[in-house]
Amino acid sequence: MAKSLNELAEHLKELIKEMNKNTTNISHIHAYRFNNLKISMDPTTDSEPHVIFTVGVSEVKYSISSLQRMSGSWGPDERYITKWLSRIGVIEDLKEQWRQTVGVKHDSKKLADDEINKINLSKNDK
Repeated sequence: MAKSLNELAEHLKELIKEMNKNTTNISHIHAYRFNNLKISMDPTTDSEPHVIFTVGVSEVKYSISSLQRMSGSWGPDERYITKWLSRIGVIEDLKEQWRQTVGVKHDSKKLADDEINKINLSKNDK
């Protein structure tokens, strides 16, 4: 089973801590800075499979298929993202999350459309 977006964010935070564990004082600063790291996906804004990384007001969006940055920037901290994306299993988990996210969005839209159709049919029956 694929990891949730929250689990993937925790995985990325652990990589950031690991990459900074041998630096003095910086590891604590980085760990604190990335406490509010969020990973999301929004197929309503872009149909290309993508993942959005947000820390505070900084946001960057990467293509899941090409692993290229689509928009935004984290500056030099993007090295954490590129390193993390190269880890075994991460892309597969992101692809599965994308499929689930798109499926949920489509199912929700279909349910909403079905409800609208029911209301319209009941109005026409009167």
